[in-house]
Amino acid sequence: MLLDKRAHVVFANPQAEALLASSQALRVKGGRLTACHATADAALQAALAPSLRSAGDAHPGVVDLALLRPGQRPLAVSVVPVSQRVTDRLDAGRRVAAMILVADPQMRRSLRLEGFMQACGLTPAEGRVLAAIVEGDGLERIAGRLGVGRATVKTHLNRILAKTGTTRQHALVRLVAASGLPSLGQRGILPD
Repeated sequence: MLLDKRAHVVFANPQAEALLASSQALRVKGGRLTACHATADAALQAALAPSLRSAGDAHPGVVDLALLRPGQRPLAVSVVPVSQRVTDRLDAGRRVAAMILVADPQMRRSLRLEGFMQACGLTPAEGRVLAAIVEGDGLERIAGRLGVGRATVKTHLNRILAKTGTTRQHALVRLVAASGLPSLGQRGILPD
C-alpha cells in the first residue's frame, strides 16, 4: 500500500485490498490506514508518524512491527519511508509518504518461496532443497526426506548458492527471509 502524508491510502494492490476488506488486523477508516485493535493502532500510528511528518529526503528508517489477528498468527508489517524524489515521479496530486509492506506468515511457505525460486532461476529439485534448508533441516535430514543421497543434496545446495550469489547456508537463509518476510523482532508482537 502507498500512503500520503495524512495516512490516506492512495494505492493498494489486490492482495492489500483483500486484506483490508477482511478487517481482521488492518482497515481504512475515514480514508486513513488504521489497525483494528486500539493498542495495535497506537503502535501503527507511532510507526507511521516519522514518515508522515518528515520533510525532503531526511527520512527515518524502516520500522517493522507485528499486528495480531484473532485466532491467527500476526501480520508482519514494515513501514518504509518514501523520499521526495520518488514522489515527484508519481502523480503530483498524491504525495506518497510511506509504503506499507504486509506479509502473512500463515501463507504457505511454498507460495512465498515460489517467487524467490523463479527470480533466482532455481529448478524444482533445487527449490525442494531450499525449502528444507529454510525449515532448518541439515543435509542428512534433507537427503532422507527427499529420498536422495547426501551428495545430491550438496550438489543442489552448491547450485543454489551460486545462483543466489551467497556462499554459506546462513547467508542464503537470511537472503530468503529478507526477500519475502519482514522481521517481526523490532517492535515485538502487540497485544489485542
